[in-house]
Amino acid sequence: MMQSPKNLVNESYVLQITDCLRHQNMETLRDLLDNFPDRDEKTRVRALFEISVSSNNNAFFALNHLIDKAPPSATYKNDLVELLLDKAQAHAPFILPFIDHASPGQQKNAVPVFASILLSETDTHILQKVLMAIGKTGEKSCINVVADFIFYDHEGLKRAAISALGGIGGPSAIKRLAFASQTSKSDAYLVSTLERLIKQLSLDDPNDNPDAKQLASRKDTLEGLTEDSDMAQLIIMLNSNSPHERHLAIDSLIDIGPRVIPAVSANIDLSNVDSIINGLDILGNIRHEAALPSILKILSLHHPDSNVRFSAYEAISKLSRLHSSVSLIDGVTDASEQVRLAAATAINSNPSDVILSGLKSKIETSGRRSKRALIIAAIIDSHADHIFSSLMDSDSFVFHAMEYIAQSHHSTVSFFKDILIRRGTRSLANSIISQVRKPEKNKPSLTIFCVDDSLICLKYYIRLFHSMGHQPFVFEDPDAAWVALQKHKPDLVTTDLNMISMNGLQLAEKIRSLYSISELPIVVITTQKDFILSFQSIDTSRNHPDNNTMMKINHAIHKPLEFKSIKPQIDRIT
Repeated sequence: MMQSPKNLVNESYVLQITDCLRHQNMETLRDLLDNFPDRDEKTRVRALFEISVSSNNNAFFALNHLIDKAPPSATYKNDLVELLLDKAQAHAPFILPFIDHASPGQQKNAVPVFASILLSETDTHILQKVLMAIGKTGEKSCINVVADFIFYDHEGLKRAAISALGGIGGPSAIKRLAFASQTSKSDAYLVSTLERLIKQLSLDDPNDNPDAKQLASRKDTLEGLTEDSDMAQLIIMLNSNSPHERHLAIDSLIDIGPRVIPAVSANIDLSNVDSIINGLDILGNIRHEAALPSILKILSLHHPDSNVRFSAYEAISKLSRLHSSVSLIDGVTDASEQVRLAAATAINSNPSDVILSGLKSKIETSGRRSKRALIIAAIIDSHADHIFSSLMDSDSFVFHAMEYIAQSHHSTVSFFKDILIRRGTRSLANSIISQVRKPEKNKPSLTIFCVDDSLICLKYYIRLFHSMGHQPFVFEDPDAAWVALQKHKPDLVTTDLNMISMNGLQLAEKIRSLYSISELPIVVITTQKDFILSFQSIDTSRNHPDNNTMMKINHAIHKPLEFKSIKPQIDRIT
């Protein structure tokens, strides 16, 4: 599969740009960027990746220069707009050139980012510009967050908020303006805007629901909650020492939806790993892109605990309509294998040409510093089909990926074999099948049931246990695992602690009705350090409410599960 010249990136041009970025040689960089429109598409995309992962100052200079100079018909302008929005999610100044150059449709899709900036930014120029942009989108989900600014002691912000509500219009905007008109914030501009909207639309519009799908306002932040509000009570429960109360709060906050995002984000204690992971669990399972800036900020901390990094990438992988962030690419070379799988899954959920170009560049880099093997393993083990298909024009990727797939679990072999056949590359599929190794007959192989509501964790367990020579069977639903356990007895069960329909201890209770602790070992795997400590001190802490159930499990292991932590449990069986 030789690459034709049109598929080759102009490495010299890209290297010159990266050198200028590294040494902050802005004058030469400007000259190079002036030649950007004349480069082929693959070179442009690769250059944009290198720009996007540079420092914020360098990236702002380069992206702003490129989009200002881009011809109206430039095919790459959309990439520039998306990158500006990507960077704005963590660094608000990038939103200014985005607003100047984005189409109305792109600005409407950016509303969750606009709302997030209004909650966290203090620069009045940025706030005013974002308020005006929201007004032009006519997005009713921002009425509450916009209306708050009427009551700020800043005339420019107040006027921008009134103008934005005037642009949005409708009964809900009228009600917010009518309330403000009865306060000390009333003025001629507010009253005239209110009168204009009333003339345009009747207050009796049955299709207008002021509380439907409202993004969070500043009143929904932790500081704005009253002690007797339902949300405030759930936040208190989230911080409880009781696992039962915490789990109930998590489920309830997820059910409320996007409105809880600021309060949950503000409640996260960055010095407490369990607090971070619980917060990320909520933000991810709300499945709304408004949570992305909060998750990215946690990810930018490069937390030393791999469970935090894993939870952040997993949360991102669950978000809908995500503006793919180039910062995700760091995760595929993380020191933790489980984190690498989560990062590959997050990228695969929302791939972009720029980030895929960056992955290809890393894979095609050879030498001692190359992390190609780690990246390819993450792509394959996570079943990242979109990334896989996009990289099939890289000879280096194809060669190493096919070799890795042939050594993988049969479910992974089957998954990628089907993709190759659908692509019309049956010869590659047959090549993989011919290289698959048959299991050694004399080597003892255990049947292991793995139960976890995280699909990413299950894919990791498949890879781990397969590499140890055992047969893993995975269950995302504990109820499905229970049905299977009534029909077949495995050699070992591993289960997550916190799952939605049935937690790990409840599953253990059911299993013990069939098999004793000596007949079928159960290992609970969890991020909850308090549970691990309670299990370890079970003989001396008889007052713990879960003691009776914990005595029915054989061992508890702190995530992430690793070879060295599970091997002693397996050795006891074999």
